[in-house]
Amino acid sequence: MRLSSPLDYPVLTLPHEQRHLYQGSPPRAWITVSLATPDGDTRDWKLIADIGCPFAIVIGVEHVPHFSFGAGTHLNSNFGFLESAWLHLTMPDFGLDSLILAYGSNEVLDLARADHPDFEGLAGLPLLRLLEYGGKADEFWIRRRP
Repeated sequence: MRLSSPLDYPVLTLPHEQRHLYQGSPPRAWITVSLATPDGDTRDWKLIADIGCPFAIVIGVEHVPHFSFGAGTHLNSNFGFLESAWLHLTMPDFGLDSLILAYGSNEVLDLARADHPDFEGLAGLPLLRLLEYGGKADEFWIRRRP
């Protein structure tokens, strides 16, 4: 088999690390985040990694009640109304298993999906700062802090 482009090569990861090729148009960095419901069910979310976003997590507003562990202070932003809630971030391989203040916004969800239909929101700087993160020309990575 002949590999003709960087996209043909598998992305290798170390333990406690995610490494993803950029996706979308324009190409966007992204990570997978796991959230738990109060009932203990978990779900993975494919979120754009956005260091310019001042919110830890923004997902579609319809999912917030199902994953909420309590309401936060709702906000008005340049994206419109943001519904706030405490969500359970459960990523034990990364040393993350706690409540985190997150937001719901269909406007943000629509913008993310305009870049790629699989994107389900944003992972902003407050979440990314809990991890080590970086990127190269064709990929973005996160890993557990030492």
